[in-house]
Amino acid sequence: MPSALSPQAIQQATLASIEAEVARIVAYLNTFPLGATAEAMGRWIATLDDFSWRLHQFTPAAAWAAQQGFPVAAQRLEAATRDLAGARQTYLETYQNTLATQANIAAIWNDAATFTTATIHQATQYRQAVFNRWMEGYFDVTEERCFDCHLPIGIPGGGYCLNCARRRRLI
Repeated sequence: MPSALSPQAIQQATLASIEAEVARIVAYLNTFPLGATAEAMGRWIATLDDFSWRLHQFTPAAAWAAQQGFPVAAQRLEAATRDLAGARQTYLETYQNTLATQANIAAIWNDAATFTTATIHQATQYRQAVFNRWMEGYFDVTEERCFDCHLPIGIPGGGYCLNCARRRRLI
């Protein structure tokens, strides 16, 4: 039976600790906030760095056991670290895609707001122009003015002055 400080015992203890940490990492990975905001994903990804730091705490013991001829803990640590880095990269890409999507959605909403504002402004301008034209016609009729140049002509109900009637080829 190996002693408490033997390389084999160190490897077994380190390997057990690594496996326990990997189990916590896997449990955490299953909580990824897919569909959440980029901010929530960013906070979630930042926690992965804590797991990475905890894994690196096993490096001295695993390296010492490997130097003594027991490389299993060091190999498992290397694999777990590599897997965590790969998972982090995958989740980071998801986060970046979510950021891009949210930026696109914000741009769409901004464009929609700009379009709506411009459309309302154009409709208001058109309605004001129609109203102004109507008012101008009303005053042309009530004040006996020319319908084109709006000079007084003294014809009840309005009409055209001699110059405007010629230009329109009415006479």
